[in-house]
Amino acid sequence: MPSYFRSPAPCAFLGIIFALLGARVSCATPDNFSGLKGVTLKESTALPDLARELLSTKKAQIEGVQVIEDRADSLVVRVAYKELETTEAMFLIVSAEDGKRRTLKEVGTSKTVLTATEGEITIKLQIGANVARGTQFDQSFLVVSIGKEGDFKKAAIKVFQCNKKWEKSLAPEEMIIKVVAEPIGKSKSLTAGSGPSLVLNPKVFVTANPVLRPVGDGRSSGPKIAVDKLQPVVQTISKDVTPRPPSNIGGTESTTSVIKITPSLAGLKAANLVMGLPKDVKDNNGQGPSTNAIRLFDTLSSDIGLTAEDIMDLHSNIYEDANPDSGYFYYLPRGYYLYWDEDTGYALCMLYGVSTGESNANVVSIAARLTSGVDPSDIALIRKLLQKYCESTSRKFRDLKPFPFSSMWVSLKGDLGQYNIPPERISVTGISDIAGMIDISLTTDPVTKENLQMVLTQGLGVSGTVTYQSASSSGSGSLEVTIPILIKFADKHSFGTRQFARGVKFRNASFFPAKIKYLNVLVPGESPVVYSYELADTIVPSGASATIEAHKVPSWLDTTALKMWVDYSLIADDQDATAKAIEAVTGGVTSITQSEITFRTLTPLADTGVALVLVSVSSKYFDPNASGEIVKTLELTQDGTSFKVGPVYLVNRQPGEEKPGDPLFKYKLTVVNPDGTTKEGTTWTESNNLTIYVGSAQLRSIIGVPTMPESPAPAEQPATQG
Repeated sequence: MPSYFRSPAPCAFLGIIFALLGARVSCATPDNFSGLKGVTLKESTALPDLARELLSTKKAQIEGVQVIEDRADSLVVRVAYKELETTEAMFLIVSAEDGKRRTLKEVGTSKTVLTATEGEITIKLQIGANVARGTQFDQSFLVVSIGKEGDFKKAAIKVFQCNKKWEKSLAPEEMIIKVVAEPIGKSKSLTAGSGPSLVLNPKVFVTANPVLRPVGDGRSSGPKIAVDKLQPVVQTISKDVTPRPPSNIGGTESTTSVIKITPSLAGLKAANLVMGLPKDVKDNNGQGPSTNAIRLFDTLSSDIGLTAEDIMDLHSNIYEDANPDSGYFYYLPRGYYLYWDEDTGYALCMLYGVSTGESNANVVSIAARLTSGVDPSDIALIRKLLQKYCESTSRKFRDLKPFPFSSMWVSLKGDLGQYNIPPERISVTGISDIAGMIDISLTTDPVTKENLQMVLTQGLGVSGTVTYQSASSSGSGSLEVTIPILIKFADKHSFGTRQFARGVKFRNASFFPAKIKYLNVLVPGESPVVYSYELADTIVPSGASATIEAHKVPSWLDTTALKMWVDYSLIADDQDATAKAIEAVTGGVTSITQSEITFRTLTPLADTGVALVLVSVSSKYFDPNASGEIVKTLELTQDGTSFKVGPVYLVNRQPGEEKPGDPLFKYKLTVVNPDGTTKEGTTWTESNNLTIYVGSAQLRSIIGVPTMPESPAPAEQPATQG
């Protein structure tokens, strides 16, 4: 391996070790599609390739090729050469060939002009724009030539082994992934014939001390919101986020009230809002929820460890009315999550104060819509099970209704206390159905907003609680129930349960890639059972669909099952998806804009012959709190290219704004020569501009060569340059 090439990526070493052990290792990533990233290619020793090399001239020596990036539709390599006799109209040309040594026309060739007699050139091969989507093919060889354009019979030629896979991906909406549902555990024992007669006879547990799973203590978070103080509708728009109400909300709309907040979310209708004890409950001698909690799935059997919370969007406790003879039961949601709509995205707005007055300086207003994600079919199923339970115990069943409450309060203190948001800055601004949606808003400072944003995208999310005080015939009841809140971008609860039906595709409409895990089937019985079928953790990209082939799932389950659904998760560490989510929810004028520093190379590498340039960038504004200097480094490996480092937070400043004694950042250059030696610049350069241009003048001042006038451009520009 030439000394000027770096060692192969750790994955390449692992590949060698595992190959010696007879094992296989996968290193596939977006920039390592074929496992070639970091690999120094071997010269081909096949006779046809040796013959080509022997017949070529020796006016240049091609030293080696290293793969820098290996994507599905492109290949970036670094070619090292030396002993070039002249640079007059000399070109480096790289092409791809298949196993029969035919040039791959889908890829074509790439060439760049040579301006030094030795060095390294980074060059890129890419699938042509006219190649149809979905095309796949293999490459076996990479051919490197150095010579004069139009006279490559006298060129220096060398052939390298390059086993690369090429693919021009389909557009996401065109992608349909097939996966076979494989039986596991108890599902392996099911036969294809007609199934057993399954009796709906639920075994029920009743407890007067229900087991709740609150997050934090809602009491400590601030004042309760009484029914007569709660606004059912939010209507003013500062940023257009107009989610459609869930399908379980219907009926007549209540009178619209207007609350002036900025930002706000539009169109929250309180169609089925139960505030206080409903009239029909009072008319039938109902007294409101008691502490008796009925649990229908405590004896659930599952091979993959599912619990009641995993199979229903409802709370596992169903509360009986304080007067059992009334026949009423009450449900609550399992939790509240960030609302998402396919047309408008996340119902979350982060807007900065635009006023120059002291009262609005450095203020960020945040509004979020939370959804329970309750599926109407879950409510129908619980109602059906309760009816059967009441029949078998000679009890009266009249109706299953949303939990009636007299007051409520939201707590984010347990999780946001570290961000110094006082309780009085968090408020509930609207609510629809108790199993529908809630609007909350808060105000904070820009630095806290950045920290919240980081938790939303990189951490466990912002969590908290909603606590409901039950309603009774006399006003307020004695029961308090606490429901958890989780606000996070890559959370499957925002996108709802994905019911399964044969022939219906699983479509991933979220920003994030989805991983489909199991097809689950809930069947009735005294002890309900979930039969699970493995879906191999298949990845479904954003916008793509998956067809689940269920021929191994007995068809009689379709009519017997209480519920069939796809268990999936979202992959949170997708940078493109995270960027889209942040861009969608952030707006307004900011005093802490998040940006990047760009180093734009002109032609410093070609002009000076250095291999690459290291840039050290130091700034306290790499930290949103600007608490101390942080140094980051990046490599400038190619001419005519932009290289970015960040994020940098413009705390109380605009791009290019100069503050004496407080530069936005400073940087220092280090040159790396082809022989591996380095020479570091002696001084740091301060800057407030977000774009820095790097040319030969900066490098010559480091390597001790006087700055020379730029040479005239060649008569003909290269067709493609890496």
